[in-house]
Amino acid sequence: MKVILIGHPDSQHIVKASSYLTHKYLGTGFDIIYLNYEGPVEKWSEYLADYFSKLDDKLIIFALDDYLLSEPLDIYKFGQAITQMYPNIACVKLCPNTPEEHEEYPTTTQYTIWDREYLIDLLKHTTGPWNFETTGSTILRKSSKKSLLFPCLNYPTHSCLSKRWEGVRLDGVKEEDINYLKQNNLL
Repeated sequence: MKVILIGHPDSQHIVKASSYLTHKYLGTGFDIIYLNYEGPVEKWSEYLADYFSKLDDKLIIFALDDYLLSEPLDIYKFGQAITQMYPNIACVKLCPNTPEEHEEYPTTTQYTIWDREYLIDLLKHTTGPWNFETTGSTILRKSSKKSLLFPCLNYPTHSCLSKRWEGVRLDGVKEEDINYLKQNNLL
């Protein structure tokens, strides 16, 4: 299954760290693809819709590139999550969420299995990442499709990058991984 992680020019300095952690904790069997979107934020969704329309996959995993995985994928629960992708299911969130968070934001930029065709359609009605989450959530809630919450990939669900703090936020990342990333100049 393809895992598409989208970033931007200001996130490229964490891609090596993100890639190390993603490969370590997702395990084998995934085709992990990092994209670097350099255009205006209001064209982000259009860029992704175009990219996803060139794929043949029925299902993909999609997220931003600035979530740093911190524990292995529960492959048993992941298998169960895949089986939940019935025709009326647009997506299955793999990240930890409260039921209230999931209800408010059934559409998210966190690790989520998507019906690729539905995702393309949703992206055509949104602009940037935040609009994708807010407007996309409104659209999904009003549609006949559903979003399921099936946590099987535990990680800090906040971005490791923000204008609200300096540098890379490593809260929740294991000390052994932080040391490895620093010792190998991946951060």
